Amino acid sequence: MHLNKAIGNCTFLRSLEWIDVNMPERSEEWRKGDQHYQSRLRCLENLRYSGIVQKGTLKNEKLNQGQTSKAYKFPKVKNVYAVFSIPGEWANMGIGNDFDEMHLTQVLEGFPQLQVLKVKIIKTMSNYQDIINTFTGMSNLQNIHHLEFEYLNCRLSDIEIIAFVHGLMKVKQLKYFSLKIIQNSDISEDCIEKASDAISKFDNLSKFDLYFRRLSLHPLGIAELGRRIENSGNIHCSCSKESIHIAKGIFEE
Repeated sequence: MHLNKAIGNCTFLRSLEWIDVNMPERSEEWRKGDQHYQSRLRCLENLRYSGIVQKGTLKNEKLNQGQTSKAYKFPKVKNVYAVFSIPGEWANMGIGNDFDEMHLTQVLEGFPQLQVLKVKIIKTMSNYQDIINTFTGMSNLQNIHHLEFEYLNCRLSDIEIIAFVHGLMKVKQLKYFSLKIIQNSDISEDCIEKASDAISKFDNLSKFDLYFRRLSLHPLGIAELGRRIENSGNIHCSCSKESIHIAKGIFEE
């Protein structure tokens, strides 16, 4: 809390990187102090946050979250890079609706000038509604043009990939979109093909980048999938024995 107060006194700070590793559950006193001091960073433009949560420590997070009256306001932040890891049984946040549409919208409204958002999620399950809520919250960010998601061992399935396609329809101001998924795949060949085809048809995306690794397909099957995707439109693929990289406007550079 003393460190939070000291940072809050740096009112002209333009860049901040904060890393929490195996963090315990935050007290309500800490939350109120954190919100007060962070709100003083009115000149902040670049924010990097990594939260690696200790297993089993956040069971009361939703209750405490609901007691927080206001979201942070960062009127000048243009770039945000966030890393989240919540291992353990409680990690399936969709069950508890911890990131509902209203809360996410309030959080993202605190970044009216946001242009670039990069999110890495590790061992944290998300469902269809979580993803749709995230894109709904971003739809009012008029300046956002660059969006990246990276999932490591998050057990995503076809329905979550479909959610990204549907979510992109809500954020038409995007120019670049990247989705990287590394996991023992529950994602089907048909889903990858149809999702890449749908995303390639979004006129606002001059560039997109999809990467799937640890696919359960035979290497020849991955190569054939890549050929079908390339033949369907202005898309380029790079395949290995267990991964496929699908892109538009990337490999040309």
